Amino acid sequence: MKVYFEKFKSTIASNTGRWFSTLRDGFAAIDFRDRRVQLSGFLVAMLLVLTGGYYGYLFSRDGRENLATGHYKIAYLQYIGAADGGDPVSQNVIGNLYYLGLGVERDQLLAARWYLKAALKGYVPAQINLGQMFWNGQGVPTRVVKAFGWYHLARNAGNERAEGHISYMILANAIFPNQIEAAKHRYRNLKAVNSRYVALGEKAFLLN
Repeated sequence: MKVYFEKFKSTIASNTGRWFSTLRDGFAAIDFRDRRVQLSGFLVAMLLVLTGGYYGYLFSRDGRENLATGHYKIAYLQYIGAADGGDPVSQNVIGNLYYLGLGVERDQLLAARWYLKAALKGYVPAQINLGQMFWNGQGVPTRVVKAFGWYHLARNAGNERAEGHISYMILANAIFPNQIEAAKHRYRNLKAVNSRYVALGEKAFLLN
């Protein structure tokens, strides 16, 4: 058992990282001749090995598996790199995690920002999500024209869900005819929306 401890101490001592240096300094004050300490340390070492193996297994899985099984923090780490790199599917996933507060602190404005990145690339699920946020005033001000506009873009891409949202807004008299025309003009195609985004900037585009 002592052999395991000597290897464990040697591993710690060889690492120059701050965390391992701190851990090494703590071990220096321990009497490793005490058999109770040896047993406890051996169990800790085994726990570290098993834990590392478990998280290694989680990282080896597809991000969708981790989302489906509730390992949201791992999923976040798996998706954030691709999201930062501009992948719209990953951006929408990160938006969902922030919207629901899964694996990260809930932040609906940040969710809207991630949805926007994906929506501007033409990713229809993100357009629906952003339309919902403008419709419900979640993280952004309630704006029926913007909500209708994003639904309109998604509908033009053949999304049936967007058609349902539009029908509801019209039947509920939640939007006036002149607002519908304004939304259709501003959100007539993705190029027009991106041009408007560039002209206004992200903050004004989302919050005004």
